[in-house]
Amino acid sequence: MLCCAVILALIAAPAWLVGRRLRPGRSNPLAWRLIAADDAAPPARSRHRVADFVRRRARSFAFAGAGIWHVARKEPSAWIHAVATAVALGAAILLGVSVRDWRWIALAIVAVWSAEAFNTAIEKTCDLLCPEFDARVRIAKDAAAGAVLLVSIGAAAIGILTFWPYVAAAGGASGIGSLVCLVPQ
Repeated sequence: MLCCAVILALIAAPAWLVGRRLRPGRSNPLAWRLIAADDAAPPARSRHRVADFVRRRARSFAFAGAGIWHVARKEPSAWIHAVATAVALGAAILLGVSVRDWRWIALAIVAVWSAEAFNTAIEKTCDLLCPEFDARVRIAKDAAAGAVLLVSIGAAAIGILTFWPYVAAAGGASGIGSLVCLVPQ
């Protein structure tokens, strides 16, 4: 517990100091709460500012959705991830996976899709910046693809570790499962 408090202090103190330097004229946003009850009124906030903030956030979500849609539609490796996602979700539903195990499945799926999105972003940026062949661009693209491969291998391991007890309990341990784990029949 003390370790967490020290880490939080090490992160929060510099952020607090930098924030104060960036906004020197800003007063305490909760200062209006310290006024007497008769005079207490929250600071006036422009409806236009709030509406503009909400509009900008909605546009950000729309842009993010468009990026996800692009990855899902245009990237051939994303189609493999889509099939793997459907198989994992279908298997989890059919085997009656517990809520605790659903967390691992969700984590693996989100990790793979996120890695694929980052890989696509890196590849498209490299293609834009350097349309002709360059060994450095090849290395960047290969590293991004390697990251997707590592995350996919990790997701497969999570899938095996998560689904194995359910498959064994369903009686599948004597079939394919014995070949995978080299369990004598």
